[in-house]
Amino acid sequence: MKILVQVSKWEAMAASPSRLVHRVRGGYAVFNTKEDYRKFMEGKK
Repeated sequence: MKILVQVSKWEAMAASPSRLVHRVRGGYAVFNTKEDYRKFMEGKK
C-alpha cells in the first residue's frame, strides 16, 4: 500500500534523500507505509 501526500516543494526536496519517501513527483511524496509517513512528519518538527 502506498500513501500519496501533498507536500510543498521544499519539503519534497528535503525528503528526497530520505529512505522513507518512495518518490516525489509534482508536489506529492509517495510513502510505502503509514509508518514511514509518520516518521517523516516527526522528523520535520
